[in-house]
Amino acid sequence: MTRSAPLRTLAALVLLVGALIVRSGLTPAPLPETAPAGEFSSSRALRHVRAIAERPHPSGSADHARVREYIMAELRTLGLEPQVQEATGVGTRYPAAGHVKNIVVRVRGRVAGGKAVLIAAHYDGVGAAPAAGDDGSGSAALLETLRALRAGAPLEHDVTALFTDAEESGLLGAAAFVREHPWARDVALTMNFEARGTTGRSLMFETGAGNLDVARVLATLNDVTASSLSVTIYRSLPNDTDLSELSLLGTPALNFAFVDGVERYHTFHDDVAHLDAGSLQHHGTQLLALTKTFGSGPLPRPVTSDAILFNSPFVGVLAYPESYSVPIALVVAAAVIGLAVFTARSDKKWARGMLLGAVAMLVATALGGLASSQLATTIEKVHTATTWDGQPSWSGAYALALAMLALAIAAGAWALARRWATRDALHVGALVVWVGIACFTAVKLPVGELSVRVARARGRACRCGRDGDARQRGCDCRTLGSHGDRGIVPGAGVHHGCRLHTAAGRTRRHWCRRARAAAGVVVGAATRVAWGRASLAIGWAYCGGVTGTRCGGSDDSASR
Repeated sequence: MTRSAPLRTLAALVLLVGALIVRSGLTPAPLPETAPAGEFSSSRALRHVRAIAERPHPSGSADHARVREYIMAELRTLGLEPQVQEATGVGTRYPAAGHVKNIVVRVRGRVAGGKAVLIAAHYDGVGAAPAAGDDGSGSAALLETLRALRAGAPLEHDVTALFTDAEESGLLGAAAFVREHPWARDVALTMNFEARGTTGRSLMFETGAGNLDVARVLATLNDVTASSLSVTIYRSLPNDTDLSELSLLGTPALNFAFVDGVERYHTFHDDVAHLDAGSLQHHGTQLLALTKTFGSGPLPRPVTSDAILFNSPFVGVLAYPESYSVPIALVVAAAVIGLAVFTARSDKKWARGMLLGAVAMLVATALGGLASSQLATTIEKVHTATTWDGQPSWSGAYALALAMLALAIAAGAWALARRWATRDALHVGALVVWVGIACFTAVKLPVGELSVRVARARGRACRCGRDGDARQRGCDCRTLGSHGDRGIVPGAGVHHGCRLHTAAGRTRRHWCRRARAAAGVVVGAATRVAWGRASLAIGWAYCGGVTGTRCGGSDDSASR
């Protein structure tokens, strides 16, 4: 076998991984206006976006009233009876209050007086932007979804559509709906649709607590992008959408948004011309599919169990209970460590090679990041223009060049390490590093998540049900019993089953912190399993499959 065969195999694997990455970022093709009436068509939805995003329409403005009347007229055209909820919205996340006018409409299901699926988007925008993406796309997706639902047979459960007001002013409309509207008590599931840009796939980036049931439903759908890692990261960030208020209902919840083209976010470039029709199509396809699925089948239960979910090539979304985390993590770690120990005992050169592989990977990562950041700093000195939020205006070819620089450094480190070790030993050493990184991040992320949520909950009113069940993350309502609907919960908070006692301004984490941190190991491991499998595949291809050498053998010259 020629020496070029391994290189051809490696090149094929790189092309395959690259194709999968590109494929994962593609949006679906927009459907035309002639698409079947029961399907979501971004071409039909764009007509709504053009009307909504004709001019900037901040809450309380004349154009805001124009958008409200347009939405009301479209809903009446569908044979629905929309209502305007006028209330004083008082934010619980921000020190803000104001008069709001939410648009609320209900599509009745076959089961009268039952629970409802809530779909939501905000119809206000910031003063500087036409708001085609944020959130004209969400409002248009709701309108087109309602049209598609009306074109088919009634669902089993009711569907409530909420067009919130004053989201940009402090989530005031959502807060008013949760606090005052009678339909809020009937909600069994909440889905919110947002945008922080104008392009890209619609990502499921946030869930409510206890997301196991909804995650299992997501795993049955096609063309969904979701990750429990993004959910964990978002929960630790100081960002909010309407779902931050709507989640106080205590129901299972999902939050979707597309985030590419973020440089246009809240600017005059957030217009119809820059809105990707494919992003709107992906937004609406998921909204319609989920609404039909939840509206026709059993509604998700408010459980305490979370799910691990992530996208896998050719399979889609994989989801399983978080309780499986520790067994899976132990199996993966044991397999990698066992492989390392077994091969090291059979050949001392392997032990040195694995150590070199681990060191080479860490050094290449550090040097690649340092070189790329230094070059980026130099580029910024030449291209000084930035977007409104401080991001560099240059991208595209420059970003690709920085990535290629890091790849070149990694390739150089690999070539240098190959002088003293076999490729198989280097692969195993790299896998050991990946397992270590996965365990470290998985242990650290849940702790930060708990700390942030407790800090937000301290000193704040908690919403509780009359049966004592918590309606708000970070609150423990079991001490209230049947004592009303709202109150300051003294002494403790609950996050995903872990009691966090507070005293003298400090947070004392109970034993469950360690248990939950251990259970979260797979959060990092799951996101890296594809890379780990790719590394194993490369190692196996060179070890026996391509080079014809013995796996774990000591013939160094033959396996190079």
